[in-house]
Amino acid sequence: MANSKISALTSATTPLAGTETLPIVQSGTTKQVSVANLTAGRSVSMADATLSTGNLTFSTSGKGIAGTTTNDNAAAGVVGEYVNATLGAAPGTSLTSGTAKNITSISLTAGDWDVWGRVGTYNATAATWTYFYGGIGVSSATITGEEYFVDKPDGASVALANFQLVVPLQRLSLASTTTIYLVCSPGFVGGTGVIGFGSISARRRR
Repeated sequence: MANSKISALTSATTPLAGTETLPIVQSGTTKQVSVANLTAGRSVSMADATLSTGNLTFSTSGKGIAGTTTNDNAAAGVVGEYVNATLGAAPGTSLTSGTAKNITSISLTAGDWDVWGRVGTYNATAATWTYFYGGIGVSSATITGEEYFVDKPDGASVALANFQLVVPLQRLSLASTTTIYLVCSPGFVGGTGVIGFGSISARRRR
């Protein structure tokens, strides 16, 4: 079969062992190279790579996936994708004591996300606060998940004109596109035109 066309050859069994040899022309001379050594020691460029089995492994200590070297953004669906929404203090949103309210929200596609936020309030005249909860969740105007709150340890109320709280980072594992809400639930007496504001951020982990 020395003069057979490639199309006439029997198909190789896959996956290849890596020891199979291929003819190449190097410096004008025909030589052989094993499949395993076809790209050994050189950089390889490709449009995409898909791993059907196994993991991506770095055999050299200190090596890894290179990060971006400029101020750009990861594309949608790619690890590192960042999503953010902010509602500023002006105009903010009017708050009513004892009523949970959405500050802002983001839409996240399916995947594994880290989500965090901050909530704050200000008012024309200082209110007397008994609590102020901030939370992140998939339910509109509902405090769920991890929350931080304003409340004196002895249970007494506290007078504050304005403040901000950090809502702790939490993992959200989503099977489909989902709206994620940043919610606050205030408890106060007095105050005029009490306003809530804040921001919510998310980073795709995988």
